[in-house]
Amino acid sequence: EARFIEFWRERDPTPETEFNELMAEYYSRIDYAYENFTTPERMGYESDLGRAWIIYGEPDEMERQYPPNGPTREIWEYGNRTLVFEATSGFGDFRLVQQN
Repeated sequence: EARFIEFWRERDPTPETEFNELMAEYYSRIDYAYENFTTPERMGYESDLGRAWIIYGEPDEMERQYPPNGPTREIWEYGNRTLVFEATSGFGDFRLVQQN
């Protein structure tokens, strides 16, 4: 418990306050990933979509493409970063296939 407290204390953007905004945001992103990216194959926070959400947050832009002769693609834009995911099943499983 002491290591946990120290870990977040060192990263607190406003140490003069009691509330740690960074820790709250991190756990909020984990909750979102769990709720929105969990599939029969894996927990949302363990998926490529979930990991990206936890690390980078909500994308500036998201686009889903349905190519006629290929897997569904989801493209997430973050300022100068683009992440491309492809469906691996028909149940919401996506894997990261490209990042710029």
